Amino acid sequence: MNTEELNKLINEYFDNELSKEKEVLLFTQLSQNKEAREYFKNMNFLNSAVRETSEKFPDELEQKILFGIKNKIERKNPFFTNKNFFAVASYALSVVLIVISIYFFNQSLNYKERVETTMSYISSQNEKIDLLMNTIPVVNVIPEYQNEVTINSQL
Repeated sequence: MNTEELNKLINEYFDNELSKEKEVLLFTQLSQNKEAREYFKNMNFLNSAVRETSEKFPDELEQKILFGIKNKIERKNPFFTNKNFFAVASYALSVVLIVISIYFFNQSLNYKERVETTMSYISSQNEKIDLLMNTIPVVNVIPEYQNEVTINSQL
């Protein structure tokens, strides 16, 4: 087993995450690897130094911290704070604009349908007028003068 793997096992040992089977393997390997033994000694020294220097915090300090966090959370919850107000206002404005654009889109579709209906009606009327104009007989105009004038329609 290489030194890096042993160092990993040593770290797990000091974190109380090492199983009993691996613990036996660790101490067996430590007897054979000098570098790993030195690392184990340093970690053990560090662990003892941390335990000696740690102080017990008073209970009042823990309560003050918890109440301070609770008060900050309560102050952050208002809905219309400066940051949230602009976000909410922009979302509301975008929703209103979307609704208005949908309304105008539907209105434009209605107008388009009306225009198409009107155009087809006008087109059919144009066809009827053309048909009537083509069915009119030729007109002969006879003046009272001596010269005879004939007007023919050429539609």
